[in-house]
Amino acid sequence: MKMNTINKLLKALGENIELKPDNWTKEKTYYSIGCYPAKKWIANIIPLELLNRSVKDAINSIVTLSENDYFFETFPDNVASPDYGDNWGRLANYIELNNRAIAQMDEDRTCCGNLSCIKLLPAIPPSAKSWANCIIISQIFPNIFGDSYNKGPFEENSIYGIKLNAGYSDNIISTSLTDKISAEDQLRAFNDLAHFRGIKTGFRTVISADQIKVAYPDRQDETFSWQNPEHVEIYIQESVKLMNLGFEAMFIDSAKHIGGYDMGNYTGVGALPDYPQMQYILNEIRHRSGKTTISFAGEKSTDDFDRYQNMGLNTGTDFITGDDFEAVKALSEKLKYNRVYARGLK
Repeated sequence: MKMNTINKLLKALGENIELKPDNWTKEKTYYSIGCYPAKKWIANIIPLELLNRSVKDAINSIVTLSENDYFFETFPDNVASPDYGDNWGRLANYIELNNRAIAQMDEDRTCCGNLSCIKLLPAIPPSAKSWANCIIISQIFPNIFGDSYNKGPFEENSIYGIKLNAGYSDNIISTSLTDKISAEDQLRAFNDLAHFRGIKTGFRTVISADQIKVAYPDRQDETFSWQNPEHVEIYIQESVKLMNLGFEAMFIDSAKHIGGYDMGNYTGVGALPDYPQMQYILNEIRHRSGKTTISFAGEKSTDDFDRYQNMGLNTGTDFITGDDFEAVKALSEKLKYNRVYARGLK
């Protein structure tokens, strides 16, 4: 019998698939105010309280927070991503979770950051009536150096250095479960639970060539090159795989500088893709995944709106902060008529 990813995960963890209303959640539930009070989440807690709970507790909590009055005694087989149209990313709130930072630590090793993200889902508000909340996962791919090692702050183990064609990071995946549930299904389970909560999901990636390695089974890793068609193809394929696992957003570090733009402020390491090359890549990810709903967000993609919109982006981050009310007001006024692209606060 085919089993959905949540039931696979519960079985892999040695749990049964029957779900029960969670009284702890009910005691800590915060209800949305205004025109849509059915939306709810856990509040007035610290993250540690959630991280100390089991994955089964987290799933019971997520189902307890369902927006309708029906309680699912087992997790439903078909859960759709919240539908806000193709350009939902233009209006979305993006919430980045550093899943490596909340991973389980055992002496010098880390793992299971994906499970920790699942545990935090009950405390993240679902999407609003007219715009989406979207969780961006900081790390999916393995680190270039020291993946899954708990290393000091001055040792190389950065989410800004990734290895492609090598599966997924051991910081994130529960490798002890992969004989019962694949790495891909572990990621699908997170996405299914987030979608059930009414939240969209995405991942962070980098484009600075010297911060990317390409792994091969029969030879040494290679430093990524945007001039190497095989490397570019692998970059596209890896992104499409993630979209096919349920992600719908991609946050692109250093997107402002694509095509050599404003290189005086570039702080990445290595060459960047050309402008038409990035247009091709983003279009291919949408085309091959069959998803017209993908949102591409660019870091510091400010100033020239047409440049970034025509590249294929839906949104970007600005240098201003939410503390500067007048700047936020002026930015909102400037972009209010553009329904495809807008930058927001960093």
